[in-house]
Amino acid sequence: MNNKLEENFNLIKEGKKISNSEINSNKQNSKKRMIIQYLIPLILLIIVAILYIPTQMNILLIFFAILVFITLWGWDSSSRVCRNCKKWNSIVWIKTEKISKKTNVKKQSLFNKNKKKQVLVKMTRLTGECKHCKCEYEIEKNRLM
Repeated sequence: MNNKLEENFNLIKEGKKISNSEINSNKQNSKKRMIIQYLIPLILLIIVAILYIPTQMNILLIFFAILVFITLWGWDSSSRVCRNCKKWNSIVWIKTEKISKKTNVKKQSLFNKNKKKQVLVKMTRLTGECKHCKCEYEIEKNRLM
């Protein structure tokens, strides 16, 4: 999956040089924060949802709402990790574009006939700038809707 992310990553402007030791410490800090602010609340959220179904205790909905908020905040912050310096929540999205591309897809029918079909792929192109190292880059992500 990382290879697919690297293909869609395009460095526009290189920022200041950062030492490898600082990059490694930023990377460790980002991993810790992702576990604390995203993964643990997500696991607890699933547990609370499973507990709520058989018990129907309304007090669990309060905990559910709090965990949803923390999980969404952690997910947003983890998506803003700089690819250059690995700093947590340091990207500011400058520009967002919704683009559509046509790609050729080869499909095989029931009778073993190959058909070529053009499919419209919807993508989002995000341009971001790091607050820490001042680099600027562009990412293309697939859209769901």
